[in-house]
Amino acid sequence: MLNYYIAEIRAVACIIDIRVNDMPLFKQQVKGSLTCTIPINHLLDINSIQQLSVNMLPYPFSNTANSESECEVEIRLCDATQQYLEPISEVTSITLTNEDLTKQPPHTFEQRIFNAHVGTQSTRWFECMDLTEIQSLREVLSIFYKKVGNLLQTRQFDKYAEIVSRREKYLVEALYLDEREIKTRQNQLIEDLDEGYTMLPLSGNEIVQLYANGKAAALLLSDFKSALRFINKNDESSYISIELLVGMNEKTHQLIVI
Repeated sequence: MLNYYIAEIRAVACIIDIRVNDMPLFKQQVKGSLTCTIPINHLLDINSIQQLSVNMLPYPFSNTANSESECEVEIRLCDATQQYLEPISEVTSITLTNEDLTKQPPHTFEQRIFNAHVGTQSTRWFECMDLTEIQSLREVLSIFYKKVGNLLQTRQFDKYAEIVSRREKYLVEALYLDEREIKTRQNQLIEDLDEGYTMLPLSGNEIVQLYANGKAAALLLSDFKSALRFINKNDESSYISIELLVGMNEKTHQLIVI
């Protein structure tokens, strides 16, 4: 048996930030209702003690709680050797409703400690320094995001693949993927960008979101999606977000995608 952990998420009329071991799992504004399932092995530590946390605000955000707001997250265990990933058991869960939105402004936070055993160790950020010690972190991240975006804009896909190779290699190991799946995903990105997409310039007002207890960060726009975004020239409502989670190596002080 190969332990394969998933998070089953159900949300209604809320803004949610779901993390595993303080790493980003799912962050979104849910206008109506949403149901999705996401693997989490790549966020787990080889140490069996893990942490699930959920932060919920009402949508639309105001000083009054939305009576429909609710969110439920269930961590389930599956067997990756099986053809179909049917849950074997429930590991832990968090359920939040509008009745939990008692603080002002309305929001609520809940966390759970749970046991999960995996064969790989999510140490991608262990050798990274505390980013809260860096002055002008937004500017530092902006330069890196622009660098990565320019590689895609100028179709230097080999150099882009090299920058994200550390992350992709770990995903292959943690999620039991075939390396060809990573290549297929990269080829799909190339095809999508060739459909008339151009990089959206950074405004300088992006949100710096810290993760991994300050050892990783991302630049986000107001919709909580990546600030590295490509807009379709013919339809500005159509865009591609390039997710980047960045750390800084403690010895070399180089930024890396983790």
